[in-house]
Amino acid sequence: MSTKLFLIFSSFFLSVNSVNVLVYSPAFAASHTNFMARLADTLTESGHNVTFLVPIIDVARRNQLGVRLTTDVVVVEQDDKASQEHIPFDESMEAYWTMETDSSNVEDSIKWFFDGMKVGCENFLRDRNVFELMKSRNFDVAILEPLSVCGLGFFEKLGIEKTILASSCANYDYLFRHLGEPNEYSYVPSLMSTKGEKMNFFERFENYKVSEGMSRGISRMFDAEQKTYQKYLGENLPDWRDLLPAASLFFTNSNPYLDFPRPVLQKTVPIGGISVDMKKIRSHELNEEWNFVLNQRKHNILISFGSLVQSSHMHTEARDNILKVIRSEPNVTFIWKYETNETSFANGIPNIHFSKWVPQPNLLGDPRISAFLTHGGLGSTNELAHCGKPAIVVPIFGDQHRNAYMLERHGGAIVVQKTELHEWKTLKSAVTKILYDGKYKKNAIHLADLLLNQPLKPKDLVTKYVEFVAKYGPFPEMDPYGRKLNFFQRHLLDVWLMEILGHLALFLIIFWVIPFRLRKMTYLMPVVDVEKRDECIGVKLTKDLIIVEMFKWFSSDMKIACRNFLSRRDIFNQMKSRNFDLAILEPVSVCGLGFVKALGIEKIILASSCTFFDTVLPYIGEPLDFSYVPAGFSVTGDVMSISERYENWLVTKEINAAFEDMHDGETELYKEFLGENIPDWRDLLPTASIFFVNSNPFLDFPRPVLQKTIPIGGISVNMKWTTEHQISSEWEQILNKRTSNVLISFGSMVKSTHMPLKWRNGLLETIKSMSNVTFIWKYESENVSFADGINNLHFSKWVPQITLLSDPRLTAFVSHGGLGSTMELAYSEKPAVVIPVFADQIRNANMLARHKGAIYLHKNHMENVEIVRKAFEDVLFDESYKRNAVKLADILNNQPYSPKENVIKYTEFVGEHGPFPSMDPYGRHHNYFQKTFLDIYAIFALYYLALVIFTLVAARIIYVQIRNCVESKLIKRD
Repeated sequence: MSTKLFLIFSSFFLSVNSVNVLVYSPAFAASHTNFMARLADTLTESGHNVTFLVPIIDVARRNQLGVRLTTDVVVVEQDDKASQEHIPFDESMEAYWTMETDSSNVEDSIKWFFDGMKVGCENFLRDRNVFELMKSRNFDVAILEPLSVCGLGFFEKLGIEKTILASSCANYDYLFRHLGEPNEYSYVPSLMSTKGEKMNFFERFENYKVSEGMSRGISRMFDAEQKTYQKYLGENLPDWRDLLPAASLFFTNSNPYLDFPRPVLQKTVPIGGISVDMKKIRSHELNEEWNFVLNQRKHNILISFGSLVQSSHMHTEARDNILKVIRSEPNVTFIWKYETNETSFANGIPNIHFSKWVPQPNLLGDPRISAFLTHGGLGSTNELAHCGKPAIVVPIFGDQHRNAYMLERHGGAIVVQKTELHEWKTLKSAVTKILYDGKYKKNAIHLADLLLNQPLKPKDLVTKYVEFVAKYGPFPEMDPYGRKLNFFQRHLLDVWLMEILGHLALFLIIFWVIPFRLRKMTYLMPVVDVEKRDECIGVKLTKDLIIVEMFKWFSSDMKIACRNFLSRRDIFNQMKSRNFDLAILEPVSVCGLGFVKALGIEKIILASSCTFFDTVLPYIGEPLDFSYVPAGFSVTGDVMSISERYENWLVTKEINAAFEDMHDGETELYKEFLGENIPDWRDLLPTASIFFVNSNPFLDFPRPVLQKTIPIGGISVNMKWTTEHQISSEWEQILNKRTSNVLISFGSMVKSTHMPLKWRNGLLETIKSMSNVTFIWKYESENVSFADGINNLHFSKWVPQITLLSDPRLTAFVSHGGLGSTMELAYSEKPAVVIPVFADQIRNANMLARHKGAIYLHKNHMENVEIVRKAFEDVLFDESYKRNAVKLADILNNQPYSPKENVIKYTEFVGEHGPFPSMDPYGRHHNYFQKTFLDIYAIFALYYLALVIFTLVAARIIYVQIRNCVESKLIKRD
């Protein structure tokens, strides 16, 4: 086999801080290669050693490498066999001018791509020289676009554990199921969708079908590539389905301020717009030729349909209509990127300028360009969005429809279908509006303002996260357990079935099993749904009725506090006079929401002191994945049985009912004191610009979140201050008594002095048995005579907890698992035994335990000395706990963006540019059945049921007819 390996240039500058990065980018389309090239150049610019590996898939793209700064480029040429099997991509493009892609033909419409990638993969892996060359370079991190898994097998064989997926499209919905990210077909357009976010019943079904069709085609291609990499690199290489979720991060060419809002995993990092260098665009001066063209008329429109589908292949009818519209606007210059010199069809039209190539970014950045008529490729979409240009978008194929509607929803673009290009009225109206209706330009500039001033810049994100992965990756704890669940488990359909059967069983027991001769019965009713409290009592004869009201003390106190606060008109007037830019509040109460609305503050930030508030999520459109995400008051971790998933759902349902009742009461109060016109709390919550949560993606259970949910977990932990703070001589003396020291604290709400005697005695016996360890117990009373004779126990009514936790002499922590203590512990490198008492503490204990630096001990086990001692000894003497605790702390203390940075950057951004109504997901308007497609499944279930019934009835009729015929013949014969 002849091998052609072309090395453009190779140089390595090794330094202590440099990361060796392999960027794998098959050459098949300029937009994809350019995106990967921007990643490579960004990392090169940051001082890292980057190798850009380019297997040639389409020879027509041989010279479209895209890199400018990265010099170590390895191009893998096609060998003789690949050249014979080569699939010319360009020949497939012309058909897209007339082809309509939908669920019926989505696989066939890109068969050329599937075939070409298979040929390219085999050609790449046949070249053993490339493998040996890459093996010698000892890469820290490898990046590839998951349009192919050929590179994943290659990375695995090279021994690169730290991989990053990077999508040059806004998203690849066929990947989501393998990563554990939800596919919200009901309101998020799929990659190949032809609709926006607002879809009717049939459009939602089509959105699902086109995504499933794409997934089938991609899966077959990936299976073929897997056979190829196992053939050339080793049969023991894992399945691609196992390699994809092992990636540390997923970069997407999406921007949360531009794209359709959708829930994502927090290892999905949006870097949309990284290919747009506004500083370079603004500093570039156009040459004399382009200045002449732009200065001829007051208005200028740029026309480009990209590089894949060419304008020269456009049907004559559509082309002639465009020319007709151009002729009708003599005061506008139209600059048309046209691929051939054959433009005689436009003779006599003075206001049209053809060019085989245009400096598109620089033209879009020029204020003399009035608008852009584009195909809606994502590269062009990002450029025009960042440059603030209104646009007419004519999507041709692929993700271009999605991109078109993505732009349109911001009010700066008009979508014209390619089938409408021949319609004079439609195209003329679009051109007139985009040129002379000022709202399009205004909205386009507003969008550009958001993108240019976003808190976290795409280039910074790429650099910081790649460096972070290189040093601390991979992150298996960020892999959601939910991806291992089937549809029924994920959507709790099995739990609902269990609930229905449970109610049925209870009904049978009440009416058929319980003997009616029982003379005395007590009816105990915990209130779950407050609205149905009275109608659900039901009993008529039973006199012994006990109703358990939910959180009555908390709800009552919050309402009293709300009334007291709102009745103070002087406070309202004082706040009104201060002209606040924004307001921050915790949504444990909605009293403040009504208050800030009455003040006229539009820019609101919600902030949760817990990891999240289950009660808030449905109203902001964030999914509640009860099947694998422990609720705030859950008693389990992320791996749950059916009964545990049911309990996880039920406890949230109960808590939410109580909070909704309380919030309704608060709403009545703020309407009473501040005005009846103030909206319901359910309408105020989703208007918040962002939602700060006291959660950390590297610590918490992985779950899908909206991209306006900003994790700031650990903001209360100031490790710099702690390490610089001197501990007192008293504590010095205590810590120096023994080589091991354990801090015990159950927080400030539930006091150690109130601990049941048998639990306290169990702890004391354990402490007494471990005489070589000093135990420091935060105890709220000076009456500690019960511990007389235990020399290794020190009581204190107050302890400098964070200072002690950061002291290397403290060996372990016995904690209740309050979130404040959990964060301090996680940042402080200390192993722990967590004994949760109530509320979210059980969740926090399980959260810590999954990182294997802590042991969750149930409070009921405290009386069992053997169990407690075993737990204490494990965290004290088993080095794995300490090692895992240090690893977690190292990640948290060095995460790409600190919680403090996030708070400052996002608050300033909201203050200057908020609110962000475009980040409000349309899915929150859907009910459960619409979001989970159960309405669609139900229709088809009824259809198939009717079909079965019809078939059975028809078969019965045919059978009867045949039988009657046979009987008739037998009678005649007799």
